[in-house]
Amino acid sequence: MKKAVFVSVLMLVSTLAVAQGRLLGLITDDQGNPLRAAVVSLSNSDLTQAAVSNASGYYAFISVPLGSYTLKVSKSGLPQVSSSVTFEASIMKRLDVRLASAAPADLAEAKRAKPEPKDRRPEPAEKKPADLAKAEPAAKPAETKLPQPKPAPVPEKPAIIASTDTSLAANSRLKEALQDAEDAEKSEKLTLETKPEIIGGMNALYEKLIYPSIAREQKIEGDVVAKVFVDRNGFASKVTLVKTANAILNDEVFRVLSEDLRFKPATVGGKPIAGVVTILVTFRTERSLLPLQAAMFTKIFGYEKSLAQKPKVKIGVVYAADADIDGNELVKQFQTAKTEAEFVPESKLAETAKAFDVLYLLPSVNAKSIQAIALKAGVLTVTSTERFVEQGLVSVAIGTDEQGKSKIIVNRKNLEREQKSFNDALMKLATVVE
Repeated sequence: MKKAVFVSVLMLVSTLAVAQGRLLGLITDDQGNPLRAAVVSLSNSDLTQAAVSNASGYYAFISVPLGSYTLKVSKSGLPQVSSSVTFEASIMKRLDVRLASAAPADLAEAKRAKPEPKDRRPEPAEKKPADLAKAEPAAKPAETKLPQPKPAPVPEKPAIIASTDTSLAANSRLKEALQDAEDAEKSEKLTLETKPEIIGGMNALYEKLIYPSIAREQKIEGDVVAKVFVDRNGFASKVTLVKTANAILNDEVFRVLSEDLRFKPATVGGKPIAGVVTILVTFRTERSLLPLQAAMFTKIFGYEKSLAQKPKVKIGVVYAADADIDGNELVKQFQTAKTEAEFVPESKLAETAKAFDVLYLLPSVNAKSIQAIALKAGVLTVTSTERFVEQGLVSVAIGTDEQGKSKIIVNRKNLEREQKSFNDALMKLATVVE
């Protein structure tokens, strides 16, 4: 009896292991040209993943658990297409997608030809009564036929086209996409010498990341953890979200990882190979980030020799004129027993900089122009915008690493120019750039 139960369990496990579907297809524009780096995502309550079309326009998912999914296809500059797809058995499906830009209605109207007015008939000459008797009935003038305007061409609509052609033998490019997907799956189990890395680091990601306006307006925040499968050429071929946030934020993570970033591929034996890297992408408004940063900066000031001697450190929170920020809320975060703050418009900073010990730069300001003002005033510059420090415009930043942990970044040269110095304890904790 125990053997029978054991065999049944084995059969069930085996069935579950193979109960997965495959989905592949071709992404084209309205002219039939293949589209590279289009994002094809599948999502339901249990899984959110995306495949990226290759240089030939093909995409492939090779292990889709059975169930119903929302399928979305997007490419910057083109309308998104969405549909539903269901896998009820371990089969291979092919869905080709045409992404086409629809012309605006008013443009189509403008292109439509307007009919010309009909020719006027000549006015008959006035006849005398004697002539009227002799006059023959006038022939009806021939009516001029005008050419009918051709209707404006109607642009093709985006479409998802189911195809029964899943043959790989006659389609080498489709076969290549499927092979790349299989290589990506295998790469997760490989022991790598070096993992894939974003070229330019996390700073490059956040420079390209666009916080969706609707999410910002509605104060939608969240953390998205993405497992990125990078091919041997340094392109993302597949992205699986280990942790999801709002769908708007998930879509932006898919976009930035597939369209805007390049990676250093993984290596084995010194040669590039497909590999996997896990990346945390954080969406936070400045308001929600500042409390943590303010607390950390307050501690950091205690490690700088001249600031540590002051009874209170005066901080100028510098903002751009068009910034949509509640200044009072930001300033409150820096009001402690050791610090006090004031909200300062960038346009007035040249007049007021000497009244402060520290300038905290918000992301929207012109850091280069503020650098000159800070050097003249002899104040320390700090920020949450890592690129300002990496570009040598600001001395200290608090950022996050790929695991979402806070990190301190110090630009040593700019720190020296500002005639400031931190003790060894802090410099050992910090990531130092020159």
